[in-house]
Amino acid sequence: MTDDMTIRFDSEEYVLRKDGEGLQVGRRNGSEVAWLETVDVELHSAGHVLAAVNTVLDVDQEGEAEQLAREIADKLESGELEPTASAIEPLADTLR
Repeated sequence: MTDDMTIRFDSEEYVLRKDGEGLQVGRRNGSEVAWLETVDVELHSAGHVLAAVNTVLDVDQEGEAEQLAREIADKLESGELEPTASAIEPLADTLR
């Protein structure tokens, strides 16, 4: 038995399940659950991860992901953005 939680938004039903220190989110379709994937942003320098955040993007939003990557790169290069998770998170949380 799992400790899944079901949430209903309008006619959509979603399932939440503990996954380590985070949560998995899935969309229920009849008796099946399609687990949703996340799109992450990671900043690397000299082989080290400087920052990592989850985005609100779906895995099929390739154009939007490229747009986000360009925006982050441009703002880092101009000095407008610091290479930290707290600095890039607002961009990653913006719907595109």
